[in-house]
Parts: sequence; C-alpha cells; structure tokens
Amino acid sequence: MQPFNIVEKPAFQEMLQTFDKQYELPKKTFISQTAIPSLYNQVKDKVLKELKDISFYSATTDMWSSSNMTPYMSLTVHYITDDWTLQSKCLETRFIPDNHTANILAENLQSAQSLADWALEESKLACITTDNGANIVAAIRQLGWPWLNCFGHNLHLAVSHGLDSDKDRTARAMGVCRNLVNTFNLSWLKKRDLRKAQTEANLPQHSLILDVATRWGTKQKMIERVLEQLPAIRRVLVEDRKHGHLNPTWQDVSVLESINAAMKPVADFTDVLSAEKHVTVSSVKPVLELLKGELLSPSPDDTELTENIKSNMCRVLAQKYSPPNIQLLLTKATVLDPRYRGSMEDAEVLDDVRQQLVQELLDMKEQ
Repeated sequence: MQPFNIVEKPAFQEMLQTFDKQYELPKKTFISQTAIPSLYNQVKDKVLKELKDISFYSATTDMWSSSNMTPYMSLTVHYITDDWTLQSKCLETRFIPDNHTANILAENLQSAQSLADWALEESKLACITTDNGANIVAAIRQLGWPWLNCFGHNLHLAVSHGLDSDKDRTARAMGVCRNLVNTFNLSWLKKRDLRKAQTEANLPQHSLILDVATRWGTKQKMIERVLEQLPAIRRVLVEDRKHGHLNPTWQDVSVLESINAAMKPVADFTDVLSAEKHVTVSSVKPVLELLKGELLSPSPDDTELTENIKSNMCRVLAQKYSPPNIQLLLTKATVLDPRYRGSMEDAEVLDDVRQQLVQELLDMKEQ
C-alpha cells in the first residue's frame, strides 16, 4: 500500500508512461477527495442494506497506535445473516487525539458515526468485547452495554502474572534470552556463524525469534527456539570474547526450561478463540476447563517454578471470568452450542439457564 502522493513521484510516473503513454495519471486530490469518498459511499450503502435486516449484533473495539504513534479507535460489528453466515464489518477507524478517558471513549463509541449512523440500535447490541484496559471498561460500563473481556488479552495477562512467580529469576532469564536473540538478529556475521554451528551440531536451520511485548505467545516461541539452538549458540559464543558473557548460565537455562514447560501446553491457544468466520464465545468455558483440568494442572515432572507459573495463570484466568454476568453469558452460549449443550454445568444451573433462554425467546417473539 502506498500513500496518495505516489502519483506525483517521477519514478512512478515514468513507469506508467512505459506501460501506456496515453494514460493520464489522476492527481492525488482526485484520489483523496473524489475516488476514495465515492468508493466509501458505495461500500457503506451495501453494508447498510445488510445491517438493516439483522435482529442482533455484537461488537469489538480496540485502541491502537500507528507506526508513528498516532492513536486510533476501531469499531467492528459481528452479526449472522438470514442464511446463517457470520459476518464482520469494521464500521470505523477514528483518530482519537484527546486523552483516552472513560468519558472520551464513551462519547466516541456512542457518536453518530459509530452506531446511529449505521442504523444500529443499542438495544440490539448483544455484547461488546474489549481488552481489560481500565478506561475502556469504564466507558462500556458508563454506556450500560453488555461486556465481555477478550480471551486473548486475558491469556496474555495470565502469562504475565505467571512470570511474576520468582520474578527476579524469571526476569533475569528472560533478559538474558532477549539480549542473546537481539545480538544474533542484529549481526549478519552472527547469523552466518550460527548457521555453520547448526550444521556442525546437526540442528535445524532455524532463526532465533525475538518476543513481542503485546503477544505473549512469542515469549514461549523465543524461549523454545533458544533452548533448541543452545548447542549451536554456545559454539558461536565460546569463540567470541566480546559477546561470551551472553552465554546463558545453567541456572538461566533451568529457569527457561521451567517457563517453557508451563507455557508450551497453552501456546496453541494464543489465537484459537480469535475468529471471524465462526462463533467462539461458546468455547470459552470448555477451553477454560481444559486449561484448568489438564494443560495447567500440576505434573509429576514439574519443577516448583513451573508449578507456580501454572497456578498463577489459572488464578488470573479464574478471576477474569468470575463476575456473575460474564459467567451467565458464557453458560448461555455453551448451552446453545450443539457441541456442548451445557454438558459441563450442574443440573440445577443448567435447568435455570434453559428457562432463562426460553423466556428470552418468548420475549423476542412478542416484540
């Protein structure tokens, strides 16, 4: 993707002239003031026709920053069509120059461009999903909208708190790992020497992975890759006086192995409940039960650190989904999903939820 002013670049103009000497290149003002607005209106009319026929919808919203740190808020709605197809439409990405207070966020979410301009009634909003940021949660509460926190963000928080177990040791080991990867990734010579050492040690020709702060799964991938390539890494560093200090100690390796043992069982769940083509909310409770009952349960081979990390992760996840309104929402979704049908619920709870669902259906019929 290129900016509009590419049409003014001599090289771009020369390239198009080579393709077709008779082609008249439009001005950037035509693209920004005519072509793009026209395309936007066409797409908006099409989306409006779809939205006017839906009975209910859910939404997701997030604050994010561009590469030059410009803050934006995006709002996406999700709904099911008459032919039972799950659709997702990003209605808006808005520049938010003001302080991101709860009041400012609430005003922007409720503004004409966000919902009313798309003929969406707040009464038809089944739920909105956000991260756990205090201001966005307060904004949703201020609006009185049904709310569910993001599973991926909850998992990220659980892992972060899990690493608080013996924080001095885990922070040091993670720092050693990160510095090591950075050094290799920023040096062509180090990468060359690593490939040679991998061949000599009969190891896979894998590159080292640097973690990304906002994606917890990359921490586990970084650690796992360093542990996999440790023999080759040591071969390179033992001949490098300048960077020899980066060689992990046996204590660091032991901590990294303990962290990896706790994280690896849940690594596949980073994006498992992130989807736009199928419903995922009904799988939250089953996944939580799987994590608690199997993947994060103590194992005879666990070190004390691994066991503590698992325990902390379970505790945080349980806290995030403990509010009664969230529990009720997840239970309803699980009961309605033919794969589960509330199989993990107590008989009394299951009967009560079924009665509530029947009453909701009757109320919908009368409307």
